[in-house]
Amino acid sequence: MSIASMNGEWQLEQYHHLVDEIPWGDDEDTACLAKIQAWLRGNGDAQIPDAVPMAGLVMKIQGSEFSEETIEFDALMFDISGVQVNAYVPMTGTVVDRDGLTILEPAGVPDWAMTNAMDASALRYDDGDTKVCDSLRLIDDKLVRQVSVVTDEIYLERMVLVYGRVR
Repeated sequence: MSIASMNGEWQLEQYHHLVDEIPWGDDEDTACLAKIQAWLRGNGDAQIPDAVPMAGLVMKIQGSEFSEETIEFDALMFDISGVQVNAYVPMTGTVVDRDGLTILEPAGVPDWAMTNAMDASALRYDDGDTKVCDSLRLIDDKLVRQVSVVTDEIYLERMVLVYGRVR
């Protein structure tokens, strides 16, 4: 899928928040690390059927740039600093294909939490304790965004946002 196919203005239609945990000690360390990577990447599981109707967030993608606008958006999200918030502040930045995923790289991430583009990381934020992958997929005629988060290598959260094309 190309970034060009995502160009346009997209309005939030559905939202889903999922929480899970990785039980360390039940598997070898390498198995747990593989579970973490699978969670962050989303494994193509967009969970659209579980999403509830929601509005208030607009995403615009043009070329390799994105921007967001909020209009009374009130749902849990992870902000530019990797913090879970209710009062989400819209981001701007670039859309890139990396490591087989189309991801959002917001402008303004602190230098110490930025991932190295040379290592093909799909993360938009990594402070050592919290890792955030913000990926996009086109599924049918919907833009599906997954904000997948791992905290302390145990706690898992994912926000699935389903957008419909406005133009």
